[in-house]
Amino acid sequence: RLYPTPNIDPEKTNDVQGIILHHTAEPTIERSLAVLTSLEKKVGTHVVIDTDGTRYIMAEPTAVTFHAGKSILNGREGCKDFTIGIELQGNTLEQPLTIDQIDSAIEYILPLMNKYNIPVANIVTHEMIRQAYKRKYPQKRCYDKVDITQKEYKRFMARLNARLAAE
Repeated sequence: RLYPTPNIDPEKTNDVQGIILHHTAEPTIERSLAVLTSLEKKVGTHVVIDTDGTRYIMAEPTAVTFHAGKSILNGREGCKDFTIGIELQGNTLEQPLTIDQIDSAIEYILPLMNKYNIPVANIVTHEMIRQAYKRKYPQKRCYDKVDITQKEYKRFMARLNARLAAE
């Protein structure tokens, strides 16, 4: 489903090199979509995946969305300029990702990996890129946000790697 977000940078084109996994931490898909389209909140993403696997496409992969904040991936800062944001509905501190969500995300990711030559190592969580920023700039304030747990990230990546091995 197309569900465009206004929260993109029209002056830039995404130099796609990675994928950042997030969870919405909102109780409903309606709340998540409202936040990600709010001009006041100024946060956006490329796709939101509901617990039943339904995908809400908010921006083209080449769009720069406001999903990464202060961040570093492979030594490069400003991850929003070169990564695709995927929001998974829910809060993984309270409930695990559903298989439908994981499989839907993998179906979305696989063509992107091929098209943009994204290595598996560049599929990370928001927490991972924020921690890299904090290590480089320990003196700077960085907004802390609960994000996908390492347990759920490992579950996700195990399923993605199994799928890649089967192809």
